[in-house]
Amino acid sequence: MRPLFLAFYIFLFASPGGVIAQQAYHLEETEIRLLAGQVHQALKLPISTVTDKTVPPPSGDVHDYVSYARYYWPDPDKPNGLPYIARDGQHNHEQVARGDHARLWNFFQSVEILAADWHVRGDERSARRAGEWLRAWIVTPATRMNPHLEYAQVQLGHNNNHGSNYGVIDARGFGQVIDALRLLHDSPALKPGEESAIKEWFAEYLHWLTTAENAVTEHAMKSNHGSWYLAQAIPIARYVGRDDLALTLCEEAKSLIAEQINADGSIPREIRRVNGLGYSVFNLKAHARTARLAAGLGIDLWNHTAPNGASLRRAVDFLRPYNQAPETWPYSQNARLDPGFLDELVKEMESATSKSSKKITREFAEKQIRRQASPDARMPPNENTHSALWGKNGEAWSPASRLPDFSFAGYARGERSIPDSPVTHNIRDFGAKGDGVTDDSAAFQRAVAAVDPGVILIPAGRYLITDIIDINKSNLVLRGEDPARTILYFPKPLNDIRPDWSKTTTGMRTSNYSWAGGFIWVKGSLGLQKLADITRPAARGATTLTLASTDGLSAGDTIAVCQRDLPDNSLAIHLYSDEPADVANLKGSTKISLPARIVRIDGLTITIDRPLRTDLRLEWKPAVHCHAPTVSEVGVENLTFEFPVTPYGGHFTELGFNAMAFSDVAHCWIRNIRIRNSDSGLMIKGDFCTIDGVVMDSLRAPDKVRGGQGHHGIYLSGNDNLFTHFNIRLQFEHDITMGACSSGNVVSEGWGEDLCLDHHRRAPYENLFTNIDAGAGTHLWRCGGGRALGWHCGARGTFWNIRARQPLAYPPPKFGPWSINVVGLTTKEPSSITTNGLWFETLAPETLLPPNLHLAQRLRRLKESAPVPAE
Repeated sequence: MRPLFLAFYIFLFASPGGVIAQQAYHLEETEIRLLAGQVHQALKLPISTVTDKTVPPPSGDVHDYVSYARYYWPDPDKPNGLPYIARDGQHNHEQVARGDHARLWNFFQSVEILAADWHVRGDERSARRAGEWLRAWIVTPATRMNPHLEYAQVQLGHNNNHGSNYGVIDARGFGQVIDALRLLHDSPALKPGEESAIKEWFAEYLHWLTTAENAVTEHAMKSNHGSWYLAQAIPIARYVGRDDLALTLCEEAKSLIAEQINADGSIPREIRRVNGLGYSVFNLKAHARTARLAAGLGIDLWNHTAPNGASLRRAVDFLRPYNQAPETWPYSQNARLDPGFLDELVKEMESATSKSSKKITREFAEKQIRRQASPDARMPPNENTHSALWGKNGEAWSPASRLPDFSFAGYARGERSIPDSPVTHNIRDFGAKGDGVTDDSAAFQRAVAAVDPGVILIPAGRYLITDIIDINKSNLVLRGEDPARTILYFPKPLNDIRPDWSKTTTGMRTSNYSWAGGFIWVKGSLGLQKLADITRPAARGATTLTLASTDGLSAGDTIAVCQRDLPDNSLAIHLYSDEPADVANLKGSTKISLPARIVRIDGLTITIDRPLRTDLRLEWKPAVHCHAPTVSEVGVENLTFEFPVTPYGGHFTELGFNAMAFSDVAHCWIRNIRIRNSDSGLMIKGDFCTIDGVVMDSLRAPDKVRGGQGHHGIYLSGNDNLFTHFNIRLQFEHDITMGACSSGNVVSEGWGEDLCLDHHRRAPYENLFTNIDAGAGTHLWRCGGGRALGWHCGARGTFWNIRARQPLAYPPPKFGPWSINVVGLTTKEPSSITTNGLWFETLAPETLLPPNLHLAQRLRRLKESAPVPAE
């Protein structure tokens, strides 16, 4: 191997954290000159692509990139060594050498060095050689790489020898290729039409990177893998003209800082690795790259401090004491690090500080984005990027305005990250086999009954489950290794296990599992016991309430403000902005609640920490209840739910191939899961729950009437739940459903084949859909629900930054009342906005800021709010 690439090869296959030259995106002139100094060896290196491998990938297509997991080894207890087993920190160099990894990184490194030399010295030999590399890897049909990573990081014997999400990090060097293309823009490197072909290739790759199961799973990772995903995806998004996506990902980096880094600067997920110091540095290098990119969009990540006190600066400072004496690191670090391993990051941080007074403002970045964005025929021209409902930073908003406050959505009211507690138990210790043959139902039930509290690891395997796993207690986590390796298989539907027949509002016989229940079923009670009547009416947006008594209440208590309807359905009509609607079949059944925290008590008056979502009227018997959920802090993560491949019989024929259900629980979560071949995916009823990182797909034959492959993708009921980072790769009858009187729920950062945003009548009000790619866009507003139960969507339902492949229209008549808000929709229609009437603000989704309203509101609230007592 040539000396130029030997050091880089060591970086790839040695533990992170060694002496690594900074390969920053948006290169500075000094860095370009350093790269150019290596050109002589780069000019000599033979070009080799994916088609030069001698061992074909599992697909048989030599154009597919393939790599093999470097920490996986043959199982010595198996005759053929399969499936391979993991040994963290132990490199299987022979295994890795079979794949394309080294070839790919030679491409990354070479094209950047050659482009740098063209930039510095104007040597046409370097430019032309860079063009040959680009042509071979991306353009020429005989040698090009297919634009995906489906066979990256194959773990032999697992997942039918397909790749895993961990392989996405292999391609983090594509940002270097983007840098090279920038430097080569005026060179003889490419022939006419070739850069268009390259841009098209990257657009296809970005589509894979934002929709494929492995990529979506990687995106949701909270370790260095999630950091490197952002560092890879942002420059590609900018190159292909998706600055809206780049902005969203840069904002995500702020949340990732809070997820990963403690207030003292430590990074627990990396520290616990066998090379904890090296991986901590490796993770921060990804953040440093992202910070450079974000600076170009007016976002300062180096000077950002998360609500929990975490920051990149503190993370660097946490490692500084070991920079000259890495042997003093108090945690595990098997691989040797040289003194000064942190120098490049320290230099980067200090450089960012020196530039902070000159940093690009957000306004400038937004103008740049508008200037660079190519015109879209689907969008009418509009120079505005901020909605009149919000403004730039929320200055146009008030608690009583028609735009609701969605900032409380998600686990712990959006104020804390989902915990990542250590494993305490293993499902195998309770008798589970995971061999795909043995019925493991009883083992799961024993584990759930015995562990209190704890985290139960479900190791890689295929677990046959033929009974419902009920969870009726708090502080329990079921954690797989990852969705590709931990699979729960359910051969029978719920109705065969616990029969529960019913009928629709039109009298059709069906199972209640058509719209409820799941094989992992978390059940509780929200504990809504009345504490005191509210004695004075109050208007929506108010935060002070007058009670009959405040005995037993204290500042910091979590309560629920509740109201119930009269036979005249006046409360239900109020939830439709007091517009007449056919609600005859509700028959006075409407009940609503708003969970809130008391911040002050003054005599008989209490102040709560959030505005009322509706008016309080004495005829609706308003009262304060305690909010004391009996089940909380339950999580299910890192696994797949799989059901048999049977034809879908159509609407209301479902017998309960349903993955999960939450029933009256709070502060629970589902993350990083896959659901395959289900009737319905997730049935969520509760408060402050987060569902993050869900992929749904199906091999079922669709029904012949409407072409669906299932009933409900997710059904959301309750208050302030968050469904985010989803990928719905099939067509449900109802992809995303808002249930009766649900409010404050947020659906964000997701994609679907052809999404419908179902509002199922019974007044779901003040819910948000934001930053969503609806796919084909043929039936966005298609909804269900029974007769005479009101319009589909209630008051102030908000749709913010919704994109599709075809123009979309304002919702049809009787979808909802005048007060719904539609901002930033792919459309050809003109804006029509009235303060107390129709609000259809047709800002281009590609330039709308903020792209994610929920994230902007949450960050604003947490920044402005004082510390609050822990729940």
